[in-house]
Amino acid sequence: MIESDEHPLFVVVGNVNQGKSSIVRTLTENGDVPVDSYPGTTTKAARYVFRAEGKELFTLVDTPGFQEPRHVLRWLQQHAKSPAERPAAVKAFVDEHRGGERFQDECELLTPLIEGAGILYVVDASSRFQPANEAEMEILRWTGQPGMALLNRAREESPDHDEILTEWRGVLTQYFNAVREFDAHSAQFTDRIGLLRAFAELRDDWREVVKRAVDALEEDWRSRTRQTAQVITSLMQEAIGHKERHTLKEGEGVEQIQDELRGRYRSTLVVREQEAWRSVEELYGFDDIERPEGQLPTDLREALFDKRSFQLFGLSRTEMMKHGLWIGGTSGAAIDAAVGGLSFGTGLVIGAVAGGVGGWFGTPVAAESWSKRMPKVPRALARNLPGRLGRGLVAPIGEVLEIGPAHAHFAWVLFERALVHAIAIRRRAHAHTGELSLTEETKAVHDLRQESTWFREASRVLGELIEDAKRGRPTTERYELRGFIERSLSRLETSDSAAS
Repeated sequence: MIESDEHPLFVVVGNVNQGKSSIVRTLTENGDVPVDSYPGTTTKAARYVFRAEGKELFTLVDTPGFQEPRHVLRWLQQHAKSPAERPAAVKAFVDEHRGGERFQDECELLTPLIEGAGILYVVDASSRFQPANEAEMEILRWTGQPGMALLNRAREESPDHDEILTEWRGVLTQYFNAVREFDAHSAQFTDRIGLLRAFAELRDDWREVVKRAVDALEEDWRSRTRQTAQVITSLMQEAIGHKERHTLKEGEGVEQIQDELRGRYRSTLVVREQEAWRSVEELYGFDDIERPEGQLPTDLREALFDKRSFQLFGLSRTEMMKHGLWIGGTSGAAIDAAVGGLSFGTGLVIGAVAGGVGGWFGTPVAAESWSKRMPKVPRALARNLPGRLGRGLVAPIGEVLEIGPAHAHFAWVLFERALVHAIAIRRRAHAHTGELSLTEETKAVHDLRQESTWFREASRVLGELIEDAKRGRPTTERYELRGFIERSLSRLETSDSAAS
């Protein structure tokens, strides 16, 4: 059989320490697959099912490596007199040696193959072809199952890497229906989909079942893209509109209360950002990403409100001016529309100029806005109240200090940090167990910002969010913002694939 409960079943086989488990971990998005640098980590065949939206799409069997392939092949050659008898000889070998002290690993890896599973033969593309490899491939050919060879980059490339690849390809094409290069530590979604599609070409009766799996995988990816965009949208809504308030009491100093409010305000937003990041990581099956200093990935190591974070992700004065022009122009156009065009575009011009000037003279490191509100008690009434109580209702006792909503500059910092983190998670292979470094993703987002069409739309959707927060308008579903984030994630992913 080639299917398990109507989904494909593939066996990952090869010599020890070739990166088989890393491939299984990446293809199934399963961080529980044991991976280690020393040989023999996998001692028993283990099945890992990849599921999406409640459906089982395919199963990979992680197997121990061949231990004595030349001895196994010699046994098989002694028990088969013709090519037609070879699959039966493989089965006889497993039946005779299963449970014995010798050939345990070979029995583990051959058992699912005699049941009809497809073959994924893994070799380390940084190591040269060895005689034992030929015995392994010959044994696999005796099973009669179609298969694909994967040239995996298990180690650093050697100076003669191209020569080694050429040698391997010349050998592998003699034994397998297809040969592919695959880096388990950097493979992205498109690489995994491409590998699965290639299996459909190995045998005609695999095409329909593999097609269904590919379609389901692509729909699952689109669903996760939408969910990621929603997480970022919710973060932006909550963070931009967040406020901290305090009513002054007798003896309280304004500066002291401002420091306390600022601390609470920033602490709340830092925690909220971390929660959003964890939600994105969980969407893609990551729950054990190594974080330097206990919390932040390398390029996001600077705390949300630190100066370096604003330097990395914030806007320059020129960009702030452009942002102000787009927002001011939008507000002016609304004025023109409200008066039925009788202003002859004056509102558009005035709004754009005002927004641009405000953007230019705005503080590049501003993170939040402050306001003071007086108690709503008429002064006449206050004067008639006794002594200290009357004075307190006017000022400063009873005055309300309020911090938030966020400044436009901070909104961009928060937004771009979220984009960089999300695209890094979407690109990350599950076999990669090191730090989450975001250098390439940060550059990709910065490059995207340079495109005027993207920058204009980002300015508009963020500007509307900021203005609504400042005016205390009710929070509503941000379909435009969410859609814009979805398109940005897809765009960043497409540009990365093209570059690679």
